[in-house]
Amino acid sequence: MESLAVLVESLAERIRKYKGRMRKNERLVGHALVNPVLRELGWDPEDPKLVEAGYRFRDGSVDYALLQDKKPIAAVRTVRLGGPLRQSLDDLAVYKVRYHIATDGRLWLVRRTNDQAPESGPVEFDLTGNPTLECPKMEVMWRRSMSKPSKKAGSRQPGRSGPASDLVPLPDLVPGQVPTELVFPDGASRRVGSGKSMMVEVARWLLDGGHLSDADCPIVLSEKRHLLAREPVHPTGKRFISGKRVGDLHLETNFNSRRILESIGVLISRAGLDAGDFSARRP
Repeated sequence: MESLAVLVESLAERIRKYKGRMRKNERLVGHALVNPVLRELGWDPEDPKLVEAGYRFRDGSVDYALLQDKKPIAAVRTVRLGGPLRQSLDDLAVYKVRYHIATDGRLWLVRRTNDQAPESGPVEFDLTGNPTLECPKMEVMWRRSMSKPSKKAGSRQPGRSGPASDLVPLPDLVPGQVPTELVFPDGASRRVGSGKSMMVEVARWLLDGGHLSDADCPIVLSEKRHLLAREPVHPTGKRFISGKRVGDLHLETNFNSRRILESIGVLISRAGLDAGDFSARRP
């Protein structure tokens, strides 16, 4: 994630330097801000196999379509710096693709759909924010993650027990809601009984499957906090308050219910996977 952080810092400086022109010129936003972000996240705007500018759907056109097997999986709308992002995101609802993305170059809104309607609120990140906090959010747009097909909510997978209707995508959990079971993309399942055990089981599955390793560590949440590290020590030198050993690594679990769900999302995103492919069985 170091190269991504370097890019964010560079683009933040570009925004500060040329914000006056970018507030009037939407094409400049696309060229100077959007293209570099897409390229860094694996969507080379110069490769027609991956990105098509000015893509035309039956119901209209968008500034970019991100492609998989020649078909669009994401519709991207750009506006001038400071332009109407929320409205632009809502306008994309007519396009039946897996992701809707609206950006003014600085702020980005990324909403996953179930190919019919939005599944949840958008992920938001700000290129002028703290790179340590914003870069993990940007990983929702990594090509290797976005290109994986979504699973329909309630679909049954081999090895799952109980009625499929009890299963919901992991992002649909709300703070304070602890499932009785987690079901992973490969069909494996783990019983859980607390938010901390959810974190541990997700981390263990990611590590056991080779999706994460010590080479990815430390995984940071902020300038003062590590999430997963080789040693149970934060950047400040303070030890983990509620560290759990997972394999050879250490996981900090001292979070409230909201931060637990956010932290699980960071782990999954850092592994290049999609939280929507993980399911939870609600009690």
